[in-house]
Amino acid sequence: MMSFLKFKCWLLLLIFVVACSQNKQLDYSQTTDFSLYKNYQLRLNAVEDIYSFFDSEGFIRDRLLAKGFVAATADSESDFFVELSINYVGEDSLITLGLGLGNTQRVGSGAVGLGVSSGIPLGVKFVANVQISMIDARTGKLFWRNAEQVRYKEEEEKQKMVYEAIELILADFPPEAS
Repeated sequence: MMSFLKFKCWLLLLIFVVACSQNKQLDYSQTTDFSLYKNYQLRLNAVEDIYSFFDSEGFIRDRLLAKGFVAATADSESDFFVELSINYVGEDSLITLGLGLGNTQRVGSGAVGLGVSSGIPLGVKFVANVQISMIDARTGKLFWRNAEQVRYKEEEEKQKMVYEAIELILADFPPEAS
């Protein structure tokens, strides 16, 4: 009996840990020599809220400058392009409270059940996908990409959450040499 209870506790803990995992998507070319890239130019890819792009531009510039990358003034001076994409997907209800109403009726030797249920959303959050891609300016080929999915409850939290996503994304750039 005690071992079954332990098993249930471990299973519940495992489910909780898996459910809390980040929605991070890092992809880069293993053969890329990141030391060749010093000057960049920031580009708008797909940002539904143009104000988020202009607010995020300075934030990205500061993070890249701290890593030794310099913003180029012209395409011809750029070693790579940084493409920012922010896609607001709408609402996502993470938790619902289920209410049910049912009735059973005995027919012959069995029972027939009829039920109606409804979910009441709790903790409705908005979802935004933030992605940053690094593209070689000479070849036009993608050499690094990372994305985060952020959730926020209030519209006022949106910019803060986008900044946190950008911070997490750029923490992995450039990748550490293995």
